[in-house]
Amino acid sequence: MLLSLDLHRATSCECYELLPCRCPSIMEHLPHRPYPQPWAILECYYDETTSYSINMRRNESGSSVRALTGSREGLLRSEIMEKTKMSGGSLTKIMENLERCDFIETYARYKSSVRNTLYRINDPYTLFYFKFLHNKNTKDEHWWTNNMHSHSVESWQGFSFETICMIHLEQIKRKLGISGISTTTSSWRKLGNDEDKGTQIDLVIDRADRIINLCEMKFSEGPYTITKDYEYKLRNRMTIFREETKTNKSLVTTLVTTYGVLHGIHSGIVQSEVVMDDLF
Repeated sequence: MLLSLDLHRATSCECYELLPCRCPSIMEHLPHRPYPQPWAILECYYDETTSYSINMRRNESGSSVRALTGSREGLLRSEIMEKTKMSGGSLTKIMENLERCDFIETYARYKSSVRNTLYRINDPYTLFYFKFLHNKNTKDEHWWTNNMHSHSVESWQGFSFETICMIHLEQIKRKLGISGISTTTSSWRKLGNDEDKGTQIDLVIDRADRIINLCEMKFSEGPYTITKDYEYKLRNRMTIFREETKTNKSLVTTLVTTYGVLHGIHSGIVQSEVVMDDLF
């Protein structure tokens, strides 16, 4: 299913003509090469189809995607230009093509101009590829088992879960019981400085009934525990959001987790929940 989806993406965008082989199955091209690693078929597939989709201009597109995979919250256009050293015209063409191919998604900034739109990787396998396969040459056949609880894997799990949540916004709204209410979805970020680290909210759901859901996405292997420090962080973030945006709407803290929130002394800060099963 993953391969079929990515092949559809690759062949539906304008850079399809750059593919080395426009064949229904990449498998026909594998027997000519030795691939001892168990993930080699996926890597070959990505290299020979998907990577051509994002590399309409090989070096520039690749650098754009690499820059985005390194940013969990997404990047502004100006930040991408700074990281890639690309001109505005070249970047516009590349980002438009990546979005048409469903590799990236644009997210509005709360109460902000189009200039402050965030760009974010929207394809789960692209995140996996650049995190664990690109320019990697491990010989450890048990690498995944040996590193399951490493910081690198846990970081990728959290990033990927956030991406899945953002793809399923309609399901999140349905679970919250607001499908019939007019809403706008966006992200929000306060930039830091020498005295303040800054803060961000990945998903803000602004509702016509004068309520705003401030959504947090958290991946965990069991029910998520709200600690004293995290409760303080959520309350502080809500205060900063109200001060910075000048909103007088009611603010609701919403947690989207894999298996729900473990109820305890600090869990009262969470006013509504969505779990992974609600997304599918």
